[in-house]
Amino acid sequence: MKKILQILLVTLMILSLFGCKKPEVIVPEDPLDEDFQQIIDEWFIEDMSEDYLSLHFGLVNPKDFGIENVEVTLGEIEIEDDYDGYLRRLEVLNNYDISNLNRTQLITYKALIAYYNKMQTYLDSEYDYGFVFTPNRGVNNNLITNFTEFELRSEQDARDLITLVLDSERYIDLCIDYTREQAEEGIVQKDAVIDKIIDSCERFISRIEDNEVIKAYNASIEKLELANEEELKQQLSDAVINVLIPSYQKIIDFYQGLYGKCTNPDGLFYYEGGTDYYEVIFLGGVSSTDRSVDKWGATLRSAIKSVVKKITAVSNKMSYDDYNKWASGANHYGYKDPYEMIEYVKSQMSDDFPAIPEVEYSVNYLDPTVTSDNIAAYYLIAAFDNLSKNVIKVNETYSKNSPDDMAITLAHEAYPGHLYQHTYYFTHHPSQKVRYNVGFIGYSEGWAMYSEEYGYRYYEKSKNIAELEILYLRFNYYLQAYCDMLINYYGHQVDDVANYLTEYFGESYAHSLAENIYDTLIGDPSMFTPYALGYYQMTSLYDKTQKALDKDFNVKEFNTLILDTGDVDFDTLTWIVDEYIASKTAPKE
Repeated sequence: MKKILQILLVTLMILSLFGCKKPEVIVPEDPLDEDFQQIIDEWFIEDMSEDYLSLHFGLVNPKDFGIENVEVTLGEIEIEDDYDGYLRRLEVLNNYDISNLNRTQLITYKALIAYYNKMQTYLDSEYDYGFVFTPNRGVNNNLITNFTEFELRSEQDARDLITLVLDSERYIDLCIDYTREQAEEGIVQKDAVIDKIIDSCERFISRIEDNEVIKAYNASIEKLELANEEELKQQLSDAVINVLIPSYQKIIDFYQGLYGKCTNPDGLFYYEGGTDYYEVIFLGGVSSTDRSVDKWGATLRSAIKSVVKKITAVSNKMSYDDYNKWASGANHYGYKDPYEMIEYVKSQMSDDFPAIPEVEYSVNYLDPTVTSDNIAAYYLIAAFDNLSKNVIKVNETYSKNSPDDMAITLAHEAYPGHLYQHTYYFTHHPSQKVRYNVGFIGYSEGWAMYSEEYGYRYYEKSKNIAELEILYLRFNYYLQAYCDMLINYYGHQVDDVANYLTEYFGESYAHSLAENIYDTLIGDPSMFTPYALGYYQMTSLYDKTQKALDKDFNVKEFNTLILDTGDVDFDTLTWIVDEYIASKTAPKE
């Protein structure tokens, strides 16, 4: 069961920084079921051993876990061979006596069942309209990220990266062949999407001798102070110039041959079985819940209307000065340095969140050749056995032009968002390492979006402005997720989407916005839904708990509950929250 993504990409936001001290490992107090623990520990080793990249990014010292001699390769692009593995694990779990599991293990048990069922459902799907190359999340983007973020810890790592770069020709050829087979079946992206894919590749190869992969390698290897440093630098440079760059040129050449061949310029709805496929990626991945697309569509449409009413109400009660301050979009938080931003948020968190792990975090600007306007930042998940080292990459243009937006994005990416959530869980629950490879993007992005609200509350001096910003945050993400459903599940075309948007915008702007949203979501279906649906569910659980407990509601207790549960599906998280509410409201004897 491969870890499909090594990074969490964030659209329309960004981040930064660095910190200190290795975190103290906090061991759970309750005794573990040793038999169950042995099973999941073995699964962790199996998962980490399946492909080299997952191993390199996930563990600094794999030998400490008994993992050696993993083949250095980029692997394959299809995962059908994992089907039996998921079934075997589900059989073990379904037949296991859970009566002796401690609380933490029971949550892991439920998370694993949900995850393996999700993956099995995906592999059971008759249709697959996923594209290998896409404008924002495709191999053309992620391969570069893996190479530029590849940390060199030894001479062997330096040699291994050269091997991986040399393997890129084989791997990209596989991706092109897969895409060619799709094209022969009439599955071709529209010209506007092809333009963006070609643009991403052309930007990457626009630099040759000073290509970003070469620059990142050279900077990393110099820290090792190897006697044969120059020889290794030359080998990597040769591999990039003679193999990697020509392979990206192959992508460009191939896609140039696909212009005008798209038979379906619209959403997944118009492919045979397209709505079935959308349900699979929607239910199996982005929503992290069993709620149907139809129910989610109704939920989001109602939520959007409700948010708009609240926006009107808050706007009407704002003072003239506050409204002008908000509408101006000026830099009024008073911070431009990312380190100060992060440290400020950390200084405000003690009343709302449990003890903050003290970990190192670094920020670096992305080179323009390896970023795009739609990817403003990402957090590179820290290795399980080195949680103290965290990396965040930032789109420099976005950072410098919109410092206030960057400050909020730091809340999403660092504290109390991704970095904090990831390091908190594995610092407090190190025995549950199997969950390092088990992800529910609805939870992770839902938590990070929920974290942005605290950013507004901490920075804004005016409660009305903070409330208005939060409402617009919800509106923007709910709207784009709902438009994704309209386009890819219900078959809306550009004019249909524009007509819907006129409920909230002027006709001219609605049409312009519809075209932009349409092209984005045709190129990357469900791009915004994990953010929006995770966000909606996370805040709904908050509201539910606050309403049930009333004066007894404690925000720090609630956040600790969510963090200690960790990355799970929302059905499991709802069960956890409901139990918590019941325990707090039960009659006292």
